[in-house]
Amino acid sequence: MNPLVIASQLDADFNEVIRQRLAYTHPDAQVIDVPSGVPSDLPTEVSILLARPINVRGYVAPDTPPPGWPYGLKWVQVVSSGIDFYPKWLFNGPPVSTSRGSAAENIAEFALAAIFAAAKRLPHI
Repeated sequence: MNPLVIASQLDADFNEVIRQRLAYTHPDAQVIDVPSGVPSDLPTEVSILLARPINVRGYVAPDTPPPGWPYGLKWVQVVSSGIDFYPKWLFNGPPVSTSRGSAAENIAEFALAAIFAAAKRLPHI
């Protein structure tokens, strides 16, 4: 069986945490750092891509995928809860999953805190 190889566009600190966590369950797994933006020239052994939003800060990805897309990918995990910041061609390939719901608890806590603050007039006190 081939070792698990993940290409990650996340920050180096996040990638290190992923490596540490995988060491327990998949000791042969590799996490390679790749730049943000349009994924290109991924090694053929990469089976998972952790993708940051691409269409940000005024940049819009080309309408056509890079040559060789989807490479050897078996799965794409986008790190946002929605898909608006990704080009359509990203979804024409392996399965893509989002982080939908990952911040739901934090948002609910903030909403409750804001309601309580307003009800108790904390900003005025």
